[in-house]
Amino acid sequence: MYNQRDKNGVYSVELFIDSTLCFSQALDSFAFDETRYVNAMIDFNYWMHTGRKIIKTYISPGNKLPVYRYVANQGIFDFSAPKLHLIRYEVSDFSGNKRVLQFYAKGNFPFPQDYVNEPWCNDDTLIFYPDRKNSFKNEDIEITIPAGALYDTLLFSYSSDKIPKGCFSKLHHIQNPFSALQKNMTVSVKMEGLPEKYQQKALLVRINENHSKNAVNSTFENGFVIAKTNTFGDYAVTIDGCSPTD
Repeated sequence: MYNQRDKNGVYSVELFIDSTLCFSQALDSFAFDETRYVNAMIDFNYWMHTGRKIIKTYISPGNKLPVYRYVANQGIFDFSAPKLHLIRYEVSDFSGNKRVLQFYAKGNFPFPQDYVNEPWCNDDTLIFYPDRKNSFKNEDIEITIPAGALYDTLLFSYSSDKIPKGCFSKLHHIQNPFSALQKNMTVSVKMEGLPEKYQQKALLVRINENHSKNAVNSTFENGFVIAKTNTFGDYAVTIDGCSPTD
């Protein structure tokens, strides 16, 4: 793999800390219906921003991929003691070609307690957990995320803006597209200003950063447009005219 472009991709990753094996993963096989868990194996946020995949050497609580041979403490390691640690990654492809990355990490004392308790998380912060059903509701929207849909604990964020041009609801900012979902969430959005004769054609659309729209299969009930989607992002109600993508 040295001095050449590897066409085989990564097969196995091993992490050693101070010469002790702490993480071992091999992409032997997994079921088709487990494929989406790859989003939990990589740094999803980084991939969405850059298109480059970085394999994480810790296991998120909602990651069910059966590719891990050995992982100490879920891949979380304590470097709080003031000590120099030797870190070594060994990455191989299926043909056995190997690359080694070695560097040092210096431990430090634990964060002061007053830093840990900084108000990044206050009484108004919504914390969603991967092992349970999570929900958010106000007069304009209801969001339900089933247990097993999140990969890790999530500081959930939501806001809304005025009705976009050509739409019939407020613009709802549901988290952001850089957080991944394993399962569909259910989103119910209150419709505004659409004449009754068109209401059965109403549907939810995801509005992308370039202002393009992706339709989501939707139903209409009691003034709300209801849809299931596995993507966070910006949503609003419009009239059927887009091809469903979720």
